[in-house]
Amino acid sequence: MAPLAGSPVAAADPADPTFAAEIPGPTVAIDPGEADRLPVVAPCGGTVSTVFDTGHAAGITSGSGAEILIHVGVDTVKMEGEGFSKLVSEGQRVAAGDPLLDVDFSAVRRAGYPATTMMIVSNAYDFDVGRLDLSAPVEPGKSDAMGLARKG
Repeated sequence: MAPLAGSPVAAADPADPTFAAEIPGPTVAIDPGEADRLPVVAPCGGTVSTVFDTGHAAGITSGSGAEILIHVGVDTVKMEGEGFSKLVSEGQRVAAGDPLLDVDFSAVRRAGYPATTMMIVSNAYDFDVGRLDLSAPVEPGKSDAMGLARKG
């Protein structure tokens, strides 16, 4: 599911060349538009595998073993946590749609960083990953973003 509300952008469009080239794995990118504050929610059920100290990213390992990383903005680690609140901790079980992070996107924009948020499957070598049609705005926990099927 989509981890936040917004408009999908082509995976090649994020300002960060690493995400644009999908080096960490297949990526879906969502632009939150002019939203001031939005929750970032779990795109699937699973266990929180990581929450960055700065609150700009979180990872979930799904029940099928897919490792999903949600990275808010580009270069937002440089904000050192300003504008980000962690709502979960490592090892916590979550259901699809549960809030992971609270993000002040207006603070991200004021700091001069792109607010585009990426959802990455970091162990895609174990899965067939299909991006679903993201031509319309998405809603967190409601709109499909990727299809995953374990290989083999």
